[in-house]
Amino acid sequence: MSLTESVEAGGKIISKHLLTAKIYISALIAGSSVMVLEIIATRILEPFLGSSIFTWIGVISVMMASLAVGYFLGGKLADKKPESIYVALIFILSGLSIAIIPLISYTILNISQYFGIMYGPIFASIFLFSIPSILLAMISPYLIKMSARQLSVIGEISGNIYAISTVGSIFGTLLTGFYLIPTMGIKAILFSLSMILIANSILFLGKKGAFPLVLGLVANLMIPPPMNFTPSPDQTLQYENYTQYQYMRVVDFPKQNSRVISLAYISQSGIYLNSTDLLFGYSKYQKLVYALKPDIKKALFIGLGGGSLPQDMHRVTNANITAVELDPEMVNVAKRFFNFSEDERMRAEVGDGRIFLKNSNEKYDYIAVDVFLCIIPPFHLTTVEFVDDLKSHLNPGGIAFINIISPVEGPRAALFRSILKVYRNSFKNVYIFPAKKQNYEERQNIVMLATDVDYGNKEDFTLLIKQHSSDNSTLELASYYYGRDVDTSTDVLLTDEFCPEDIAGVRALG
Repeated sequence: MSLTESVEAGGKIISKHLLTAKIYISALIAGSSVMVLEIIATRILEPFLGSSIFTWIGVISVMMASLAVGYFLGGKLADKKPESIYVALIFILSGLSIAIIPLISYTILNISQYFGIMYGPIFASIFLFSIPSILLAMISPYLIKMSARQLSVIGEISGNIYAISTVGSIFGTLLTGFYLIPTMGIKAILFSLSMILIANSILFLGKKGAFPLVLGLVANLMIPPPMNFTPSPDQTLQYENYTQYQYMRVVDFPKQNSRVISLAYISQSGIYLNSTDLLFGYSKYQKLVYALKPDIKKALFIGLGGGSLPQDMHRVTNANITAVELDPEMVNVAKRFFNFSEDERMRAEVGDGRIFLKNSNEKYDYIAVDVFLCIIPPFHLTTVEFVDDLKSHLNPGGIAFINIISPVEGPRAALFRSILKVYRNSFKNVYIFPAKKQNYEERQNIVMLATDVDYGNKEDFTLLIKQHSSDNSTLELASYYYGRDVDTSTDVLLTDEFCPEDIAGVRALG
């Protein structure tokens, strides 16, 4: 072989390896981008549609459908136009389609709320994430077409590209969950993802890729961050943040002199700024517990929120109080905005309430369960197994306080009846206190007091409260005692193995 032939052969080998490197890098970036987009999509939807299982179902189903369409279209187009410039164009378009998400998200998400938390995520995902997902899926068939020069190795080439793409997806998942979300805002993540995709086009365009890169940079800089919450004239936004677990904001209502903490679009906890009185009606039912059990020595609160319930018990009793909260940022917000503070009698533990109970040998006189994802309780805190464990941590005569949101009666009350059935399965008595004396078919807070102590019917209960409390507001609360029979025989007994409380919760929303 002559020197010239050797140089040409060497050049072809280098060119081949260079093309292979470009293809594998592109597969890695495309695969990781899909998962970054999928995970961040749930964060974009959460302020408007909550963080329930239906948010994930909506995002995953739409993106999987989009990937299927993208694979199909990418294969067709790759056969007709196999030139590398089209791969570059797909990368540019996918980057730009991600860049405009913040520009249109507010309008789309507001419209999606009309479809509710079950179907709203599907609607929003179609309009926000289907186009970039389709474009990203088109890349793999193109890369296979560019690599496949011999039919004898098409299987190996396809396997390599999909393997690398999958490795990219794993990397994107871990990167988003453990680094991007805790350290960057949504706009910054979308900006970075968009620019990386556009920059990847340079691998196939060379110097010509500078123009789309500048175009992408200008577009990203001009587009504002996604809007989540616009305070009305009678509201003042004090704090807004995406935590590791949820979208959270703190809002003041100057006319009512009150402050609330909201997760997604639901107010979860609140205080008066000029008073220690409890703001939300359901929380006032804790006064009944003071009358029924004035000798509380140890209390556990599963779910902290702004800390109004444990703070109220701290003021009224001498109990040692532990509040367990999953989200560490919630603890910080409670301390910063809601006057929650720890001392020798009250402490906050960061962790899951069920795991805390499982790992604890402590016994309590009172346990309050006040935890929600959107306005549906986390399923693992509604099952027989959880309630049995909860009861095992109560001292004899102890009381469990449970807050749920549901109608009391009618076809939409399945969530209430199922949770009631679970507590009746473990406790001898469960006393029910709706937030309203009438309109039982309307969605409302319902407080249940579960105990093995028999406090009798409504008359007996009211008389007992009168004997232990002279506070008129406490006596008024006793009058909300729901004395009607609740038949739960046909309702599901919620267990770890079968717990359809998400569907029941959506029906309770109406």
